[in-house]
Amino acid sequence: MLRLSQLDYRQRKVNLAALSVDNDLHALLSHRATESSLPTLLTFNHPPKLLGQVDASEILLDGKPVDTWMARVHREVLRQFGIQVAADELQSLGQALVSSYLLFSSACVVFYKSQRGPGYMLVTKNADIVNALPLSPTFRKKGLKGFDVQFGTSYEELRTGSFHGVSLFADVDGVRLGKVKVSARSAQHVIPYHLVDAYMCRLVRWLRQHQVLLTFRSDTGAPTQIRTTLIDDIVAKWLGTTSDEALSRTRSDILDPASFGFISLPVLDEHGRFVSVPVLGIEQLQPSDRK
Repeated sequence: MLRLSQLDYRQRKVNLAALSVDNDLHALLSHRATESSLPTLLTFNHPPKLLGQVDASEILLDGKPVDTWMARVHREVLRQFGIQVAADELQSLGQALVSSYLLFSSACVVFYKSQRGPGYMLVTKNADIVNALPLSPTFRKKGLKGFDVQFGTSYEELRTGSFHGVSLFADVDGVRLGKVKVSARSAQHVIPYHLVDAYMCRLVRWLRQHQVLLTFRSDTGAPTQIRTTLIDDIVAKWLGTTSDEALSRTRSDILDPASFGFISLPVLDEHGRFVSVPVLGIEQLQPSDRK
C-alpha cells in the first residue's frame, strides 16, 4: 500500500537534469511521459486539450488519481508547518494544492499573459533546486537572501490560487533569479520542466521523421494550421541550401534560450518563413505527404 511519505518532497536529493526532487511521484511521471515514442504531455488541473495530453487525474496510483495523492501529501506537509486545510476543503482547494506541490517539488514551466503577449517562464518554490543551479556571480555572492516569501507558503496562497515563486532565467554568466507571482487560476499551465522537456524531445524527433499539418493556438487563441517538418532534406530544399546548413538552422532555433517555450518551425507553403509555435499550444498533428 502506498505511503504518503513516498511522495513527500522534503529532504530529497535534487535531480538537476530534471530540475525536480528525486521522489516516487516524479519518477512515476517521468516514466509515463517517456514510455511512448509519440509526444506525450502530462498536465495538471485540466487545461485546454493539447496534442498527446494525459491529465494527472487520468493516471491511477494505488487505485486513486495521481492528483488526489498530490493534494493529500501537500495538505499533510502544510499541516506540519501549522497551515491547516480541512478535509472538506480538499476538493475546493485541490487545484491549488496540486500547483503548490509541483512548485515545491520541481521547477515548473508556467504559462503567462502580459501586455507583450503570451509567454513561458521557469518557476520554483524549492530552495534546494535553486542552490543546485550554476547561479550567476551576482546571486552566488549574495545567496538567496530576500527570497523568504518566495520559498514559503501560506493558507492565503491556497485560498487565492496565487503563489509567490522564484523565476529562473539562463543567462551567459549563469542562472539569474527573479521574484514572480503565479496565478494557478489564470495560468493555463503549471507543468514540471522535465515533463515539458520530454514532450519537446519526442515532438522534435517526430518532426525529424514526418511531414505534418500542425494545428496550434495563436496569440489570440484562434487555431492556426501550418504544413511543416524538420526533415533535413525537405527543409534544405525549401531553404535552397544544404542539409547540414538546414540542420544547423533548425537546431539553433530549438536550443535558443530566448525563445523558451516556443519552437521555430518552417512554413513549407511560404518560402523561407519560420513561425514561432508555442510548444504548449499544439493541438493536432496530421500526416502530410505533399512535397
